[in-house]
Amino acid sequence: MATEVTYTIDPGGSGDYKSMQAFAADVKDLVTLDQTVLVKCKSSNGVADTEQVKFAGWTTDANHTITIVPADSNSHHKGVWNDSIYRLEVSPDLSYAIEVEDVEHIRFRGLQISGGGHQSTNWDSVISVLGSSTKASDGLEISGCIIRPGKATKFYEEPAKAQLYLKSFCLLMIRRQNRTSGQSFIKVFNNLFLSTALVGKVGSLPCLISRPVFAIIVGHGSNKSTFRVYVDNNTFHKHATGIYSYHEEMVEARNN
Repeated sequence: MATEVTYTIDPGGSGDYKSMQAFAADVKDLVTLDQTVLVKCKSSNGVADTEQVKFAGWTTDANHTITIVPADSNSHHKGVWNDSIYRLEVSPDLSYAIEVEDVEHIRFRGLQISGGGHQSTNWDSVISVLGSSTKASDGLEISGCIIRPGKATKFYEEPAKAQLYLKSFCLLMIRRQNRTSGQSFIKVFNNLFLSTALVGKVGSLPCLISRPVFAIIVGHGSNKSTFRVYVDNNTFHKHATGIYSYHEEMVEARNN
């Protein structure tokens, strides 16, 4: 049986890591180490974790997992965004807040995640989940989280360009899932997906351009016969589309 190892992230204190990115960059082969990792997040002095996060290169399996959670009940949101507890709050001018690339069996539970997704490509999102031509993000879980766009810091001078920036903006993008054998699964449940108005300019006058169009986009470049996303009991706040899937059979959604 794998040994559970616990780490603490505390951007304002004396945890094992100052940011989620510092932990993500400390890449490990958990299968060889025979470990499962529990990461507890807190903010001793209320400051946000502002570093963009990328998980890549980790080796995991169903018995050697990564679980990232609030440190305790005082660090857990109560269903509304809380600026005094741990939160990942990345600049909205970046392409993502968290990206998980070719890492399986990672779980984000009960976190506050904000920012990213305001660039000009079609793939920008607050959370980006990527597989590859031969792999998928099997066992990935996002549950009990509050996920929202960052607070817009840019005014886009050209309305047409601003619309381009927002045309595929979403909160959770899952793509390129191509496991070559067996089924792979992602679970997304009990989350609150929030929207935030973004602004541009017409001449010198600020104007409302749009809100995020999608909460979740699934499936681009993915193998529809080997990949499923279970989306249950989520709340989508003021999105034009809650869930968009390139292949309908990839998503099983209930009670959203």
